[in-house]
Amino acid sequence: MNEEEDNQPKQHRASPYSGLPAWQPRPEVYEEYECESCRKPSRFTRLYILNYLFFGIFFFVRQSKGFFFCPPCMRKKILFGIVPALVIATVLSPLILIVWTMAFIKTFSKVPFQEGT
Repeated sequence: MNEEEDNQPKQHRASPYSGLPAWQPRPEVYEEYECESCRKPSRFTRLYILNYLFFGIFFFVRQSKGFFFCPPCMRKKILFGIVPALVIATVLSPLILIVWTMAFIKTFSKVPFQEGT
């Protein structure tokens, strides 16, 4: 009896999932955050941190300030702030240029903001 069953063509049974609609990938969903400068929502708005160094004769004070801006507004902020920083940096410390240049390059990143990073 087993030989007869093996020789007969197997009938295809319908899958229990055959009645479901075809899988469609969902589009990625990004949250848009509002820029503190221009007030426009953008998925690329993120937190940028600029370090300020204030020099005295025998000491200096470092201050970090965070800006939750979109990339174009942050570029504008950096470019308008770099002029006095350039004057100070050439006289006192080229470190300011390095830190601000790294923040400027970060504005060209296409990574959306993620909370907790």
